[in-house]
Amino acid sequence: MKSNFIMMKTYLKRCSLLLLSLLILTSQVQAQKKYRLALKLAPNTSYLVEQDISQNIEQKLAGQGQTTYQVTRTVFEYQIKDKQSDNFYNVDVVYKKIYYKSGAQSFDSENPTTGSPVLAKIFGNVIGSKLTMKLNENGQIKELKGANELIDKMMSAKVIPNETIKKRLKTTFNNAFGEKAMRESMEQFFNIYPRKKIKVGRDWSKTIERKAGFPSTNRFTWHLQEVKKGLAFIKVKGKINPKPNTKMDLGMAMARYDLKGNQEGSIDMDLTSGWIKNAYGKMTLTGKMYIAVEGQLDEAEVDVKITTVSKYRTLD
Repeated sequence: MKSNFIMMKTYLKRCSLLLLSLLILTSQVQAQKKYRLALKLAPNTSYLVEQDISQNIEQKLAGQGQTTYQVTRTVFEYQIKDKQSDNFYNVDVVYKKIYYKSGAQSFDSENPTTGSPVLAKIFGNVIGSKLTMKLNENGQIKELKGANELIDKMMSAKVIPNETIKKRLKTTFNNAFGEKAMRESMEQFFNIYPRKKIKVGRDWSKTIERKAGFPSTNRFTWHLQEVKKGLAFIKVKGKINPKPNTKMDLGMAMARYDLKGNQEGSIDMDLTSGWIKNAYGKMTLTGKMYIAVEGQLDEAEVDVKITTVSKYRTLD
């Protein structure tokens, strides 16, 4: 009886050692294997993506604090049309849903009568509209069209009788949603792929320049943390350096910024197509804002902290 127990114990120990060896070997093989992370899209397919961006702006002037919060939730359908001989995909980006809230003002395309009637008329033209872009496997965008025409449609709503305000609002929309701004925004989302195959545990980096809207030089580093069940799990870190003294039109005032910050987040990527299934990013900017109210020469110095949380998910 004792002999059988010893034999069984020895057998289990050997099985445990074998299992441990297999796990170590599997881990080593995965660490040595190189993965090609790139967009490998099939023509005539589509992806429905929800983009949720919330922004919290904390300002302090002469010891008095003020916080504003806004959220924009958009559902896009990315329609992959074809792949050209230059290896760029033709992609249509169709607006399917929009939700926007800033303070007491809100708009929900699924319940357009419950929020601001002004925003309803401005954003009402957006649903069903589309952008077209050319996108390659590395996530670079060669061309994006349709954004400027969309802004013209939004501004055609006869709810802004004051031409001065209308002009300023259009400038704001162009800075945030014009073709140059949208192209750079889309490229910052897509231009994340390494130029060569990469192993688990390795990093790659890129510097991305933004010139429209809020100009900045951004240095991002991605880390391939794990590959499991057909997904690549990636960690992201970035240094955000807005161009100093960039001026922005706030309507009744002009502002310039002196900010610096960082970003961190994560990406879950489908290995077969290279498409992003889920992504999360948190960007924090801190520094000073200098505001000159219309008709006044002196600037007011404001301490600023801007926290932006971005969430993306591909809907089934």
